[in-house]
Amino acid sequence: MSRYELVSEVVVKVAGALGTLLIAAASVVACDSHADTVCQLVADCERGGDSEWTQRCQDEETTLSREAEADGCKSQFDRYYKCADDHFSCTGAASSFMACDSRRAELDACLAATQAATSCAKLAATISACAVDVAAGGAGADASSAPESCSAARDCEARCFLDQVANACAPAVADLDALRGCVESCPP
Repeated sequence: MSRYELVSEVVVKVAGALGTLLIAAASVVACDSHADTVCQLVADCERGGDSEWTQRCQDEETTLSREAEADGCKSQFDRYYKCADDHFSCTGAASSFMACDSRRAELDACLAATQAATSCAKLAATISACAVDVAAGGAGADASSAPESCSAARDCEARCFLDQVANACAPAVADLDALRGCVESCPP
């Protein structure tokens, strides 16, 4: 075999291997995570397929995934979202994930154990106390909202709220102005 034929054969084999590798890489990039799929399913069910809502949801789950990994909760995160993806149901305009309550509780417990000392947790506790004021005619917190992940930026914002707002249940305008100034110093 001549040197030219040998080089040609190697080039063909390398090109074939690279083509296979590129196809495999493209298919990996094209695959959504379970959490991305859950966001899309919920958006289709409850939000008429709103792509902006879907993107915000996926961005939030990416942040939560990173946080879960940093907190040692990645396996609980993955198990919950796999379950939610596998057991998603849409009835009318309401999403549900039958049989996933225990998986969600495991994830919540793991995250709560690592976040108990964060400003996010302290703010959540402060705001949840406002719900007691609802019975007395106060504004109250929305108990149905899902907790967000506690990134460094959110923890800074929560610390600002706790430091700048005298009454979390009824913030004064001056407190909100001070809060805005503090939040502007938080990381993006």
